Amino acid sequence: MAPAGEWALLEKIRRKIPRRLQEPYRLRDDAGLMRIQGAHWVFAADMLVEGVDFRYGHAKPEEVGHKALGINLSDLAAMGAKPVAYLITLGMPRRFSTAWVTRFYDGLNRLARRYRMTCLGGDLSEAKQWTASITILGRCENAPIARQGARPGDILYVTGSLGGSLRRHHLGFQPRVEQGLYLSSKMKPHAMIDISDGLVQDLGHMLRQSKAGAALRLDQIPVSKDAFQMAGGDPAKALRRALTDGEDFELLFAIPVRQQKQLETGWQKRFPRVPLRAIGHILKGRGIQWMDRQKHVKNPAAGRTGYEHFR
Repeated sequence: MAPAGEWALLEKIRRKIPRRLQEPYRLRDDAGLMRIQGAHWVFAADMLVEGVDFRYGHAKPEEVGHKALGINLSDLAAMGAKPVAYLITLGMPRRFSTAWVTRFYDGLNRLARRYRMTCLGGDLSEAKQWTASITILGRCENAPIARQGARPGDILYVTGSLGGSLRRHHLGFQPRVEQGLYLSSKMKPHAMIDISDGLVQDLGHMLRQSKAGAALRLDQIPVSKDAFQMAGGDPAKALRRALTDGEDFELLFAIPVRQQKQLETGWQKRFPRVPLRAIGHILKGRGIQWMDRQKHVKNPAAGRTGYEHFR
């Protein structure tokens, strides 16, 4: 029998681990944290599976290698951590040639060199489906940022544009490592998460962990060109994609309203090619209030929240 759903299964797994072994964030973030000799070290692990995360024969091997490391770097970025090293484990069917694997590593290594990362080793096994699992290590020069911590009155920001990632973005995205480090050192967001399963779903994780609600300005959601194309130019369908499509790998974060001007001025100078948009604010209570030009509207994503395994 298949699991009831990804999040229900994860919650059951968490309950199997003693709480004293879950500190400090009790397995609620995409990355774990340990304090060693006065420094905060961040550990994350993520995998790619053929048929789920890419299609053999459609994606270039270099793109798959880039994505394998990139999704892990995105988890570090969300905590404001600097990449240091990684381990990689491959499960490989016989139909994947040595040339394919070599090109996979070409894509992975280009991204690793950008951040001067060290490969610490790994493992290789024959498998029915291609699987690339990476464990990544990063270091926080400043206090790490968790999903929890958003406070009523905080402004919600998102980087880049959202939706339609299946057209191309999910294989060629640039993890927001530099942006995460900048935010950690200059802005110190109260909460931050990377958008991997859809804006609504990942915002929901932040709100549940922060025990708060949010008001979202639908007219401020940065809808990507790919989302419009996949929606056939229909604005309502494109917005729905921006709210619920997965694998955008952008940063969603909450900062005090007093820092809004400083953030927007500093961001434009530091990252002129990376869009930044205020899309709402944190509220007391629970759930999401939907606003369009300051007017309350119905949930445009009703019945769909984002990507979830086993659903």
